[in-house]
Amino acid sequence: MNVEFTKHFRKEFHHLSNIGNLAELVNNSIENILNAKTVSEIKNLKKMSGYKDYYRLRIGSYRIGVKILNSTVIFSVFDHRKDIYKRFP
Repeated sequence: MNVEFTKHFRKEFHHLSNIGNLAELVNNSIENILNAKTVSEIKNLKKMSGYKDYYRLRIGSYRIGVKILNSTVIFSVFDHRKDIYKRFP
């Protein structure tokens, strides 16, 4: 699968990446997505109810909001679980 990052995601990731081993966990998740051939092979990915192409990826207490179009995963939002659902999708 192909991976794209929004400017907003990059900015949030830059601010939160210095928390523990969070950057390493996100990098592992990105590798997992790159190696996946289908959506069902991606670990910790859950479809957002009520939205066709939107999913969330769980990494500890943090969530990554993604949109999947064809075989492209677009990373949109990265935030703590208490805050992400206020802004995503």
